[in-house]
Amino acid sequence: MTVIQRQSELISAALTCLKKEGYKGLSVRKIADEAKVSVGLINHHFGSLEKLISAAYESMAGGILISLKETCEGEITDPAKRIEVFIRESFNPSILDPDLLNAWIVFWGMTRYSPEIDKSHSLTYASYLEFLSQLLGDLWRQDNSTECNIRLASISFSSMLDGLWVESCLNSHAFKPEDAVSICQAWIKGFRAGMFAS
Repeated sequence: MTVIQRQSELISAALTCLKKEGYKGLSVRKIADEAKVSVGLINHHFGSLEKLISAAYESMAGGILISLKETCEGEITDPAKRIEVFIRESFNPSILDPDLLNAWIVFWGMTRYSPEIDKSHSLTYASYLEFLSQLLGDLWRQDNSTECNIRLASISFSSMLDGLWVESCLNSHAFKPEDAVSICQAWIKGFRAGMFAS
């Protein structure tokens, strides 16, 4: 097994533990048992639990972003259609998974005292905002020749998506995924009408 394969296996084991148990899964011993390796092998490949969790953060966030990009891009050239697909994919069952929330809560909680994980958060959030900015910017330029604060629009849209996702994971009966899609589509109408126009 190559170094990259072994590291990928350890990252996968860490994510499995965090999804199953949240903070209780934040244990080198549990992760080693899940991966069926010695604790020493985790230290050998990552040096510390924080570095492993940081790599797991980037792997999970990066994987979701790659999936969204692949679905929205490709043969879809119309900016409005791409946004529509992005919204629907953001609320598909694989993303609206309460187990994912367990892992995210660990990641978010650790950003406050772990420089490694804070850095991972900053990098993944920046990549996500960059993609949103591209989607919203393309949509705005299709409709308008005026200026628009795409950065603030992207932060606003991202925050709304995050809030809807968290609430849905906490209480799946609060609203249906279709309701979340409708809320986001209404936001897009407001955006296209100029709510972030300069």
